[in-house]
Amino acid sequence: MLNINQFIGENITSRPVSMFLSDIEVNKKQLRKEIEGKSLLVIGAPVP
Repeated sequence: MLNINQFIGENITSRPVSMFLSDIEVNKKQLRKEIEGKSLLVIGAPVP
């Protein structure tokens, strides 16, 4: 089965992890406060 995260990392972004991962981790508390309980539309996100 195709591992979409691996495919994207190897063939599209040339990055093993998201370039936003460290920013998300550092700001997780604030992000949760801003979006918890709200509806979000995510377009183009890979399915784990």
